[in-house]
Amino acid sequence: HCISSAASDVYKRQIIYNRWGEQIFTSNDINKGWDGSWNGKAAPAGSYIYTLRYTDSQNKEHLRKGSFSLIR
Repeated sequence: HCISSAASDVYKRQIIYNRWGEQIFTSNDINKGWDGSWNGKAAPAGSYIYTLRYTDSQNKEHLRKGSFSLIR
């Protein structure tokens, strides 16, 4: 998983994009993280972007964005 959330946060959606902006993974389940594959094959090493949407304990919605490197 890209980001851990506090116990009181409500996870909404995680999306991962490749360097060309193509959406390669999406999940509405915090227990289902990206396994590093794309179209049934291992995704190539490189830079990826993620977005994570969640609601905090005060019912305020947040959108986190970031990047990470996949190393094989």
